[in-house]
Amino acid sequence: MSYLESNIKTVPFGFRKILALNWPILFLIFTISGIGFVMLYSVSGGNLDRWARPQMERFFVGMICLFIVAMVPIWFWRNMSFLAYALAVFLLIAVEFTGATGMGAQRWIDLGVIRLQPSELMKIALVMILAAYYDWLPIDRTSRPLWILPPVALILVASSLGLAPTRFRNIIASFNRGWSNHVSSWSALGLFRKHLGL
Repeated sequence: MSYLESNIKTVPFGFRKILALNWPILFLIFTISGIGFVMLYSVSGGNLDRWARPQMERFFVGMICLFIVAMVPIWFWRNMSFLAYALAVFLLIAVEFTGATGMGAQRWIDLGVIRLQPSELMKIALVMILAAYYDWLPIDRTSRPLWILPPVALILVASSLGLAPTRFRNIIASFNRGWSNHVSSWSALGLFRKHLGL
């Protein structure tokens, strides 16, 4: 039995979930966004319609989406995690062949109405599938090397396909140079002094 299944009775449903939201984080989001709106209004010379109003409208739509997602039962997102990950991988492959170029990079899929960036969807899908995996995995296996390999493989595949081999080579190179050189603060201090010529 997974962690979610064993605690499903304590998970709030319906509008009770509103009370269970992380309201301090939401308050921080509203505060930072409000400061941003004021700054946009200021730099536009007091013109609300130039930058501030469109940003407020996007923020309002985003908050509606946030509350809609928060109202969906958590088991739904767990069950949809594999499909979301597979779809994100498919879109990452598709963008390599049919992607539109924007800001010097071919990372967009032009849908006509909007330009979709699959790497942004993968960030969400990766969190979902890793959460579902560790919810399914018994707690006594979470630190065993064999059971760490699937998440590592998922992360490498998600690294935008073209970047995965590069990152994997960097990991191997780090081990070849000696992992202790990267985690030791004394080694970091030595490298810092070397670059400064001390």
